[in-house]
Amino acid sequence: MPELVLVGSSRIGDRYTAVLRNRTGSEIRVTGHSGKSIPIGGYGDYRIVEFTSRRVTIRLPESVPCSDYPDFGVSCQSGNALALELHAGAINRLYHRMEPQQGLTISPNDMQDIPAAEGSFMQTLQQQAAENGRRAEIPPGMTLVETPSGFRLVPED
Repeated sequence: MPELVLVGSSRIGDRYTAVLRNRTGSEIRVTGHSGKSIPIGGYGDYRIVEFTSRRVTIRLPESVPCSDYPDFGVSCQSGNALALELHAGAINRLYHRMEPQQGLTISPNDMQDIPAAEGSFMQTLQQQAAENGRRAEIPPGMTLVETPSGFRLVPED
């Protein structure tokens, strides 16, 4: 499992917030302005150098090797940088503490096992998909975001 995974992001004007989850399950909120290098608390020389919608780029210290974890939305970039992207499958694995299974192909839009509140829109989508013999997926033009009250589908930016 990667050291950090992006589990949420927001933008208000030129101010961004990224919510990262580490290997122990702790969440780290990093807030800053676009175009600024922002340190990640508790991670020494790790710095967020780029915020975009659904993605952050982290500059790693030279002594830290970069590793790709595509199932978690983590990929190495040039210059010892790490790109973290929001990835529904990664969120699912993180919240259910599951490692990706070898040979298992899951759509990055898979939301079958995302926790859904009783009577919620998310639960309705999951039930309809199950009744039709398919897995629930994020509809085109929508994105899955985590809120304090659970997961929600919102229109893409």
